[in-house]
Amino acid sequence: LPFAQAVGEFARATGRDIRYVQVSRDDYEAMLATQVPPELVKLLMYLFTEVLDGRNAHVTDGVQRALGRPPREFSAFARDVAATGAWGSADEFAAPRDIAAMHSTNVSQRS
Repeated sequence: LPFAQAVGEFARATGRDIRYVQVSRDDYEAMLATQVPPELVKLLMYLFTEVLDGRNAHVTDGVQRALGRPPREFSAFARDVAATGAWGSADEFAAPRDIAAMHSTNVSQRS
């Protein structure tokens, strides 16, 4: 599922104006370097250049084997999670968020 399509499903499920904006690898790496620790930059760049390079784009029976049930449509997943309120209210997402601040908060919550 391409990122743009996944983001479209999240937008529909939440009723929010969410858009996918493609950036170059270099621009993404530069942005990350200002927001997260170097080891996380390295991991994310690996994920986006190696793991998500298209080699995993074909459909397999992995979900069926791992979970013992057929996979479901991504749109159903997005609707179900949005309905739980797990992604918060529209007001919480009205303003841009600082990735570094979110990372620090998430790390401290796990401690």
